[in-house]
Amino acid sequence: MSTRPLIIWAQRRTGGTNLASQLIESLGLPTVEHEPFNEDRVYGGIGRRWLQQPDPQRLSQELDAICAQQVCLKHCVETVPAEVSLGLASAAARAGYRHLFLHRRKPLQRLLSLHFAKVSGIWGPRRDGSAPAVESTALNRELPIADLIRDELHGSGLLSQIWQRLLAADCLPQALAYEDLFEGEDRTARLAALRRVLADLGLYRGEADLAQRFDQITGRGDQKTRDHYASLPGVAQLEAELRQLRLFKPALPWFTAVARPLPGVQDPRLAHAAVDQLSARGPFATEMTLGGVVVLHAAQPPARLQLQDAEGRAVLLQWGLESPRMLERHPQAANAAAARFRALGWLARPGTATLSLQIGEAAPLPLFALTLEGPSRPAGAAR
Repeated sequence: MSTRPLIIWAQRRTGGTNLASQLIESLGLPTVEHEPFNEDRVYGGIGRRWLQQPDPQRLSQELDAICAQQVCLKHCVETVPAEVSLGLASAAARAGYRHLFLHRRKPLQRLLSLHFAKVSGIWGPRRDGSAPAVESTALNRELPIADLIRDELHGSGLLSQIWQRLLAADCLPQALAYEDLFEGEDRTARLAALRRVLADLGLYRGEADLAQRFDQITGRGDQKTRDHYASLPGVAQLEAELRQLRLFKPALPWFTAVARPLPGVQDPRLAHAAVDQLSARGPFATEMTLGGVVVLHAAQPPARLQLQDAEGRAVLLQWGLESPRMLERHPQAANAAAARFRALGWLARPGTATLSLQIGEAAPLPLFALTLEGPSRPAGAAR
């Protein structure tokens, strides 16, 4: 199955450059430099032509032509005319792209980083990793609070519009908050945030690979300028005003996970098969829970349990986990003591995934159809 291209949506200084670079590289698809629609970059002419002579049909054709190349993109929504960002969302939806939104729940540090970069000229770390020299005048300027608030409202509003446009086009984007991956003392929770992203893109390769990727993404790229932010005049006022804003908050419909038995569960080579753990925790784009047991009669050839998601991708499974209850109920079965299975890194998508069992060289036995049904809204959700 061919991999679908990815577009990563963000605002400037969100802090996802390392993540975006690794995801795009891992997909192995064509790509271009980050923020390619900026005025001085490869697709910058699109925005310039729009400003000189707006032409919606020409804009749509230009964006369709880029997306037809299936090139992976990282795009900062507020650096180009809004029509370009919104048009790109429509073109990418038509071309079958996946979508990942990188955002900040607390935009203060993003805005301070943006302001600092503008006044100091420091937009990235030195090649040798050392801290850049900082002019004292860059630290003494009063924060342009009104401008920073305006920047946040503009970018956050565009993210919200693009999100809604994608949902209307039957796309189901994923979102990742900077804080979930890069902040906090709970490494397990931070790993889980990255696992969800990798699983959605078909890039999850087990816990060892996950840990290695996490360290690569979160362990480098610091400009070593953050310590200067607290001394910028006006930080407390900016933080107070940001708390009053209604900012981008990704929300997706809620789905219900359902498992339906398929004919394979009646095969005489099976002593018992069941799905006893299946849930969609929270709204769509959160990690799914799947677990159960598959018990084989004695003297069976080597067997393998497999799960394919709704798009035909294989999902990692652990089968052979301890199952004392199955041993008690089926003492003569070949694997009763270790019959439990669970899915690893499964991020379900609407459609039907299939759990099947391969015994020896025989054709796979389809055991269960796993479906997300909906969408619906959680109780008490605003309509």
